[in-house]
Amino acid sequence: SLATKSDDDEFSCNMAGVPTDSSNLVLRALELMRQKTDRKDVFFNADLVKRVPAQAGLGGGSANAATAMWGANELMGRPATLDQLIEWSGELGSDITFFLSRGTAYCTGRGEVMTPIDPPIPSGAKLSIVKPDLGLSTPKVFQALDYDQLSTEDPQMLCDTFLKEGVVDTKDEYYINDLEQPAFDCLPQLKALKEELLGVEGFDH
Repeated sequence: SLATKSDDDEFSCNMAGVPTDSSNLVLRALELMRQKTDRKDVFFNADLVKRVPAQAGLGGGSANAATAMWGANELMGRPATLDQLIEWSGELGSDITFFLSRGTAYCTGRGEVMTPIDPPIPSGAKLSIVKPDLGLSTPKVFQALDYDQLSTEDPQMLCDTFLKEGVVDTKDEYYINDLEQPAFDCLPQLKALKEELLGVEGFDH
């Protein structure tokens, strides 16, 4: 909501350990909206109710920032178009752009170049997300990344393969995640967990 009697944003979060100072992406998103719309006298009350685990690689923080940008724009009377929000979001982080999409998207570049696509997963399909009681920060994983080991496969070819075959029938060799190895290096328990899951019937990838 808009803060009617304040000269600063008010921010709270239900999840312990999540920073509530100016380093939080929600507050950074609100500040970005003030700068871009030249509405520097507008402040917000934001209560973040997180359900996506932090440091899980699921884009929770990026989704929060995208929602904050969209909500601030609505509260200010929509001074920005959706295309402008998408463009501005790249200044906060590469993943935020995706969460301003309207469905499934194929992201390239740093993640900020977004192309809408049909879902490669059948409607109604069930997915399981396994999140151990451990976390990894995105900067730490990227610091451990060996850029000489990046995949040389054509990303568009991989995308086309998944769209044609579907995620269930696509062969293991097309499941490429350049951040998997550095994540394993940072947290060996993750590798042990994946190996255990691969032994579970029905866990194919």
